[in-house]
Amino acid sequence: MPTDSSDLRSAPSALTESLSPSASEAGLEICRKLRTKFAFLPLVTADNEPIFWQAGDSSTAVYWCLRTMECAGPDGGLAHASLCRRDRACYACRGEGLLGDDGGGGA
Repeated sequence: MPTDSSDLRSAPSALTESLSPSASEAGLEICRKLRTKFAFLPLVTADNEPIFWQAGDSSTAVYWCLRTMECAGPDGGLAHASLCRRDRACYACRGEGLLGDDGGGGA
């Protein structure tokens, strides 16, 4: 825990910076409907290097699809960061279906 008050003041800006998508994160083209608890907090290594949940490297992450709210997507396939990619029929890219999303399984 930081004990210096200047460390505490800088913590919110560091958190905000880590939540912004970086070039490395943008290259991980996962379906925007895929979620895991790790998606809601910034993850870093002991050396302060970012860990991207989109890579699917965690051995403990549980994934779900926002369209089905289950561990399988609308196509019946497993919801996982290594599987929910552009080649899947139910894939939704960033910015797609933001308004009027019917929740269906179409591409």
